[in-house]
Amino acid sequence: MIIEQQQPTLPALWANNMSIEGMWAAYFGDVDSRNPSANSGILVLESGRIFGGDSLMAYRGRYELDGAHVTAVAETWAYNASHGLVTTAFGSIGNQRIDIELDGAYFADDGVLGSIKGTVWQKAAPERKLPIHLMKLDELP
Repeated sequence: MIIEQQQPTLPALWANNMSIEGMWAAYFGDVDSRNPSANSGILVLESGRIFGGDSLMAYRGRYELDGAHVTAVAETWAYNASHGLVTTAFGSIGNQRIDIELDGAYFADDGVLGSIKGTVWQKAAPERKLPIHLMKLDELP
């Protein structure tokens, strides 16, 4: 009797080979909006490091992945002096540097390339948490 082994489906293969490393779209709320995706930016996660930004702010930091639990610390700053005083998602005004933290869950097998859902907050004001949702756009070359 010959038993044929079924090949895993493509999504199952993706889930087994998925890496958190890649290019990500970040959608996050702000203190003045009920929209959890009021802001957006692009991040690159690579070897425990974070690089990215949006139309006003640059981001740089480090992340850790423990199973499906993701934590990160990063510094953000306004990179373009012509923008003048910037209002951040946390409501602070100026072009100061802000330390932020993230706590979330990594979903490698969500039917797309992957996602991270959690909260982000300003280190100086941890009681003011904002929702954040990251969607993986591509693997790194």
